[in-house]
Amino acid sequence: MMRSCLMALTVVAVLAGVAGPAAQAQEGRPLLIDGTSTLYQRVLTRPGTPRFNAPDGVVQDRYPAFQPLYVFARDGSWLQVGGAAGMPAEGWVSEDATIDWRYNVVAAFTSTAGRERQLLFSDLESLDSLIQSEAAVSLARELRHAIDEGGSGDDSGVVSIEPAEYVDINDAETFYILPILEFHEDFHPMSADLFLKMRVASVPLRGESSSETPVPEDVIQDSDAGIMIVLDTTRSMAPFIAETLEVMEEEIRRIANTETGERVHFGIMGFRDNPDAAEGIDYRVRVFAPFDRAGAVDAPLAALSSMEVAGISTPGYNEDSLAAIRHALEETDWAPNGVEFVKKLVILVTDAGPKSARDPNAETDINAIALQAMAREQEVGIIVIHLLTPDGVANHEYAARHYRDLAAALGHVFYYPVTGGRQDFGAEIRSTITRVMSQVSRNLEGELTEVPEPDETGALPEGAELDVLGLAMELAYLGRVLETRAPDVFEAWVADRALEDSRKVAVEPRLLITKNQLSSLRDVLAAVLEVGESTQTGGTANDFFSQLQGAVSRMAQDPDRLVNTDFNTLGSAFGEFLEGLPYQSRVMEITQERWDNMGTGRRQIIDDLRSRFLLYERWHDDPSLWVALYDNAPDGEHVYAMPFGALP
Repeated sequence: MMRSCLMALTVVAVLAGVAGPAAQAQEGRPLLIDGTSTLYQRVLTRPGTPRFNAPDGVVQDRYPAFQPLYVFARDGSWLQVGGAAGMPAEGWVSEDATIDWRYNVVAAFTSTAGRERQLLFSDLESLDSLIQSEAAVSLARELRHAIDEGGSGDDSGVVSIEPAEYVDINDAETFYILPILEFHEDFHPMSADLFLKMRVASVPLRGESSSETPVPEDVIQDSDAGIMIVLDTTRSMAPFIAETLEVMEEEIRRIANTETGERVHFGIMGFRDNPDAAEGIDYRVRVFAPFDRAGAVDAPLAALSSMEVAGISTPGYNEDSLAAIRHALEETDWAPNGVEFVKKLVILVTDAGPKSARDPNAETDINAIALQAMAREQEVGIIVIHLLTPDGVANHEYAARHYRDLAAALGHVFYYPVTGGRQDFGAEIRSTITRVMSQVSRNLEGELTEVPEPDETGALPEGAELDVLGLAMELAYLGRVLETRAPDVFEAWVADRALEDSRKVAVEPRLLITKNQLSSLRDVLAAVLEVGESTQTGGTANDFFSQLQGAVSRMAQDPDRLVNTDFNTLGSAFGEFLEGLPYQSRVMEITQERWDNMGTGRRQIIDDLRSRFLLYERWHDDPSLWVALYDNAPDGEHVYAMPFGALP
């Protein structure tokens, strides 16, 4: 029977060390994994695992599938288990009813916008057979077509297909875990790049969705779009603000009194610099026109016509554009009148780069990469229109590097440099706005945005990457509204790369981090920043590791703080649970010797880590991000699927 597969995976590496027979935890704590000082032994339950009051005792209850449990004691083939490290054990389970679980690595299917739905196979041989075939692309296409027509892929070994709608792994209502029971790394026959083949088991964490779920056409027809235009209002921007007004007036008048005009909503925000830096700057960020579904279409035009550029030059060439993006993400009401936009876009227009974290006039230390992570979390697309004026030639490369990080999403970079002045700028912003309006018009007809076929090099037609962004937002919106969920339990094999194009990632890794782990990670990171700054200014570089070890040792005096005091790399200082994860980081392998030899590169490391620290604080304090894996789970055991790109 064909099944629709879930959008999140829990990677299970069967590598957990075990203690000897009848091993007991110390002082009511779970057993440690052999060779570690902070990692507790954990297992996942198989479907229907019974809980006993004692080894070979009486069944008291049954666990749901894949519930994570800590191991408090081992007695032969029996495990004493509990749901939380800081609470008493709950009972005993048979070892063969569980799966050892060391690494809390999870994966999530990326949006299907711009790629085909991933197929899952009954066995490794069937997956390999398709991947190794010279006709892999056409065979996969035929299988998808057969499934969409109601057929079965049993002859080819296909047992499941990814849902059409995107399911957010960090949405508590649609959160699922799919343990990866086994995985193999191999070289892809098309690209010779390394990729993963994974054996997964699927199960929904929540109950089944209502049978009265609305159909996609009805849902998408009721959707609106919100476009927040964020304009640099410093002196050099006068002609571009005037051009924005002209383009906006033309487009708004064109759709006035149409259904599309009622569904596309514009907000206007301006930014400059630190108003305390010089008299006359007036503001750092100002909202000139908020979103208002009930407001007239003239509101954004009135805001633009009232915009005046700063009367004085701001200090330095770079402006505080990242502060404006943060305001747009955190302080904009993306659901005016209580109804969320299906499309949420921020269009940044500027001729200057962003202020660096070291600039005393910068509002925030959060960098472009962290802001992109925040935007992705809120399903907000960021588009950057960068005006390459002659006065900023020396700044162009710096600005482009940061704005590309800010505007990177879905395998594309929504960064558009403009070299031809006001006329070319007008064409760029007009093209962007009209493309979004065209998407909304299709939605009003009950249709999703269509992404054109790429050419023989894999490149999309000019401007079509905006259709990828629009479709991704539509699929995410449908996933939430339709409450797309997982099927009953089954096992299957899946590749992490798209079957039709191995350059595209279909499954991305995440760290299923507990709130306690994030708290420890954040606190160690704070110590790294404090020691790093002090050794940069008042000490010497070779004091760094010794001072950091002292700070972490003081944290370890609290028995509830699981920190690693025995480390010789910066990565291991952050916690043993990060070691061995399948991700690359220039920070993880830094030793004292490497730190000594980095010179000015240490400053960049500190600045990047400070941005991560602010992001962790935000995540830690946002209750909407945390998911309880079982009823009455302690707050510290709630989990968040952290993107690997946000790790140190």
